[in-house]
Amino acid sequence: MKNPFIQTILILLLTMAGTGTILAQTEVELDNKMFGGNWFDTMEEAKQKPNEVYYLDLSLQKLKTFPVEIFNFPNLKELHLPYNYWSSLPATGWEKLTKLEILDLSGNYYLNKLPVDGLAQLKALRSLLLKDNKLNAGEADKVAKALPNAKVETK
Repeated sequence: MKNPFIQTILILLLTMAGTGTILAQTEVELDNKMFGGNWFDTMEEAKQKPNEVYYLDLSLQKLKTFPVEIFNFPNLKELHLPYNYWSSLPATGWEKLTKLEILDLSGNYYLNKLPVDGLAQLKALRSLLLKDNKLNAGEADKVAKALPNAKVETK
């Protein structure tokens, strides 16, 4: 799916950052990553091609329960779940996301507990965003200790 506004912003940023040769190569790579066939923003589309889901953005979907079908996407690298309505996450299934590098749980105001043992299974994770949540005291610290190779952002 192509978003012309985001694409224009990215092209402008790249134009300011590099030469024409670098720009052309990077623009194609960004276009493939962000707007190609591997970027999904609905579960319905993603479930039709589970092995092709690399980037899933379910931001602002007002989901009340975590869609456990996410665990059926073995090639998932980025999972963006900001601003939904769940208070907890599944304890199991995370071990299936062996390629997940970025997990964004920002703005889930009802989220008050994290499945530390489950999230600890995300060995490839390098970024966990936990901004604007109602997590119990120490939850983010527990996850940060369980994921020593990931940057855990709470502010």
